[in-house]
Amino acid sequence: MEELELLFDTVYYLQNSKPIKLGTVVSVPDEKTSFIINRFLSVAVPAIDDYIFFSKPAETEVSGIIGYEATTTLVNDSTDRAELYAISSEVFQSSI
Repeated sequence: MEELELLFDTVYYLQNSKPIKLGTVVSVPDEKTSFIINRFLSVAVPAIDDYIFFSKPAETEVSGIIGYEATTTLVNDSTDRAELYAISSEVFQSSI
């Protein structure tokens, strides 16, 4: 568990196949085998065998594309004249 990977993540658990929002990660101790959350008092503590999962804050995912690029080369092997009509691409974030 990396501290920067979990800090400020929202913590959920499944109760009868329904996601329950438990709270927000506020700290990860040095041993990185646990985490400390700011728990909503109105939410029950999950059972020992409940599935726990995390969600990143939406603000961390809106910075745009960083560190990725693509290079494309178009080749016309024909001896006839050709005209390029359009080029397009589709990019999306798969983590949201």
